[in-house]
Amino acid sequence: MMFSSLHFNFPVAKTTIDYVVTWCCTELCRRLNLYQQIPWEQMPLNRSMISLVVVVAVAVPLNNLSLNSNAVGTYQLLKLLVTPSICLLEYVLNGETMTLPRILSLIAASVGVALFTVKDVQLKFIGLVWALLFLPAAAYYKVHWKRVQKSFGVKSSVLSMLHRVYPLAIPILIPFSFVCDPPGVLDFPFAWYNVALLISSGVAIFVICLSSLQIVMLFSPLTHQVLGLVKTAVSVILSVLVLGAEVPNLSQGAGLLIALTCTGIYAKITTSELDDTTAAHKKFSSFVSLSTRTQV
Repeated sequence: MMFSSLHFNFPVAKTTIDYVVTWCCTELCRRLNLYQQIPWEQMPLNRSMISLVVVVAVAVPLNNLSLNSNAVGTYQLLKLLVTPSICLLEYVLNGETMTLPRILSLIAASVGVALFTVKDVQLKFIGLVWALLFLPAAAYYKVHWKRVQKSFGVKSSVLSMLHRVYPLAIPILIPFSFVCDPPGVLDFPFAWYNVALLISSGVAIFVICLSSLQIVMLFSPLTHQVLGLVKTAVSVILSVLVLGAEVPNLSQGAGLLIALTCTGIYAKITTSELDDTTAAHKKFSSFVSLSTRTQV
C-alpha cells in the first residue's frame, strides 16, 4: 500500500521510518514496565553485536528494495530461497542438520508456494540483484539474532534487543537511503494523512518484527521461515475472500493445497522428532542416575 497507493517509493527511507517507530514503541513498552531493559554495560558492543547491527540495517532495506522492484509473485518465489540459505547457515554456524523427511516436506511445501505464486512473475535485472543480496542477509539475520540474544542469557528479551540494536542501525540506514533510493524523498508531500499512514505502517512493522523474532527465539529461524510459507498461502486465500482478488486456477489451487498440507506434515515430523529426542534424553538421564546409585 505504501508503494502502490501512497506512492512512497523510497524503500530504504520507509525502512528508516519503520525503525524509528519501532524504537519509539519499544521505549513506550519500557516506560510501561512491559519488559526489563538490560543495562548497556551488560550488552557490550562486541564483534557479534556489531555484525548484528549491520545485518539488521541491511537485510530489511534489501527486502523492501526487492519488493519495490519485483512483482509480488517474483518476490515470493525468490524469497523461497531463504529456506535453503537458513539450512546451510544453521549447518555451518551451529552444526545442525535435518532429517530426510523434514527436507522432503520443506521442498514439497516450497514447490506448492511456487505453483500458486507463479502467475505474477516478472523478472527484472535490478530486482534480481536486490533479491540475491537479500537472501544471505535474511538468513544470517535470523540465525545470528538468536545466537546473540542467547549469549546474553535468560534475562534478555526480544524487546530489550530491539531497544539496543535498532537505534544503532538507524544511522547506517540514512546514508543507505541516499545511495539506493530514487531522488525526491524530501519533496514527498508529508501531509497529516500521509504521515499517519507511514506511522501506522511502522507500528504494524513493530508488531510483525516482535512476533517474528519471538518465534525465532522460541523455536528456530527455520520454523519462522516455514510459518512464512503458511502466511503466504493464507494471504492468497484472504485476498480472494476479503478483497475480491482473482480466484486461483486449478494449478494454483493445487499448489495452495500442497503448501498447506506439506507445512502441516513438516510440523508433525518436527514435533515427533523433538518428542523422540526428549524421550531419549530422559532415558539416558535415568540410566546415568541408576548407574551412579549402583556405584554408590
